Amino acid sequence: MRSTLFSAATLSLLLAGCAPTKPDTPSEQANTNSIESTTIYTPGELNEESLLDLISAELYGQNREFAQSQALFYKQAQLSQDPQLAERATRIAQFMRDAELVEQSAILWQSLDPEKALPFQILLNLYFQEAKVDQALEILASHSELTAETYGLIESHRASLTPEELKALFDLLSHLGPEQQQKLPNILLQARIQRTLQQPNKAIELLDQGLAIDSNNADLILDKARIIGIDLDDASQALRVMQPALEEHGDHRELQAFQIRLLLEESPDQVPSLVESAISRSKEDPQLIYYYALLLLDNELLDPAERWIDRLIAMDPDNSDTYLYKGAIEQQRGNTEAALNAYSKVRSGDNLLNAFARTLELINPETSGKELEDRLNTLVKQDPERIEPLTRIAAEWLLDQQRHQEAIDLIDEQLKIIPQANSLIYAKAIAFESIDPVQMLKNLELALSLDEENPSLKNALGYSMLLYSDDFESAFNLIKEAYQATPDDPAVIDSMGWAFYLSQNYDEALTYIEKAFKAFPDPEVAKHYIQVLAKLDRIDEARTLLDTLLQDHPENRHTLEAEQWLNSL
Repeated sequence: MRSTLFSAATLSLLLAGCAPTKPDTPSEQANTNSIESTTIYTPGELNEESLLDLISAELYGQNREFAQSQALFYKQAQLSQDPQLAERATRIAQFMRDAELVEQSAILWQSLDPEKALPFQILLNLYFQEAKVDQALEILASHSELTAETYGLIESHRASLTPEELKALFDLLSHLGPEQQQKLPNILLQARIQRTLQQPNKAIELLDQGLAIDSNNADLILDKARIIGIDLDDASQALRVMQPALEEHGDHRELQAFQIRLLLEESPDQVPSLVESAISRSKEDPQLIYYYALLLLDNELLDPAERWIDRLIAMDPDNSDTYLYKGAIEQQRGNTEAALNAYSKVRSGDNLLNAFARTLELINPETSGKELEDRLNTLVKQDPERIEPLTRIAAEWLLDQQRHQEAIDLIDEQLKIIPQANSLIYAKAIAFESIDPVQMLKNLELALSLDEENPSLKNALGYSMLLYSDDFESAFNLIKEAYQATPDDPAVIDSMGWAFYLSQNYDEALTYIEKAFKAFPDPEVAKHYIQVLAKLDRIDEARTLLDTLLQDHPENRHTLEAEQWLNSL
């Protein structure tokens, strides 16, 4: 029996009450993709074997056994050379999030239907996502014509590419045929690549080529204005460049938003009325109101910011997040009670954490630990999932005031609820540092026992052991394990350097600590840098670094320790 191929959707109508026949053995199941067959296949036609496989594939899919379903669709796509079956195999592989199967199926689909753009775009997107940029460029080079959708897809991955990859992509785009060179999406993408490569003038040249084709193209003008206003720091010129496009494209939100951003520096008095106009044109789109309210708040235009925050509250009174910004406005005005009242209305989520942290900035520093705990418990009841970060915020507030035992007591109360909360055990260890280093080490050991492969905890325990124990070998082994897992972490790099410093291998110590300082120049790393420089008789460099540290962090504990240590030499 032979019949023409019909769609998988049609097949599914035939399958009520049927069940797939599974391969008898694992090896048979593994070989489902094999195209070996003694059956004769005519492209575009079904035979008995095809029908059985496709019925089974549909039933596997209905039973959510997607691997078997995909394998059968792929097998029959190979044998019958039918692009619809290759598409089905590709779609199932995408649903499974199996990159290898997506690539395999999409390559087959593309070969069976080379005029169709979709399999090419699926492959291109996959290669960029999997950082297989060479393969992405290879299939791009095989297409003489690229659609606007393809240019958009490439643009969506541009930020993830290295400078070398961007240069290779630019070279490919700039050598496409004359017709492609005249396409505005190509010109725009090339310009954006040049801007990313910090070649603003070359980017402007490309944009001007595009504007010679379409003199008032909003996207080209906006990109040119951004380069002039941001990269070349000429807001006035950028505003002049934008003016014709603003007149022609009055509803272009990105043009309006960038004009307002530039005017915040050049002429802030014009901003409130322009914001009102932009929001009015959008028919009071809440997302746009939210954007402009925060922009106004960030630039300390408090009255217009409050107007739009109040409008958001009126539009959605059940959304408590907005009260965070209401509180920030009142805090900037110095209205402490009004700010605290607004922050108290934030009910959950990340904004609750922010509101709590801001609340602690405003309350009396002598607030008792009991009152602080009551505040914390109220918030935990509102959002139990955030018990750990809320507790850490409260504990850090107490530690900032050197109230270490109160911080420990507060953490202990929450640990009664979640006894294996590693972040709280770690916070408790830090609270113990200045009053009982032995307890600090015990809590770090406990935290690591609950998460044995955590490199940050290994580093924290190892570094603390360097400071507070005599077991140098165990400490250094922990730090080395952390370094092997996270070789780019500045904290771990600094710990490696400090271990070499303590073993008096100052040259090796310098290698690590200098690298850590360049990546993260905080006062503790700077203190280590000063000490190792001094040990290498580079005293002038050490004093210069100390002067900078005293200027930038004059009250920091590590700054003062570095000054005392260097002056004692």
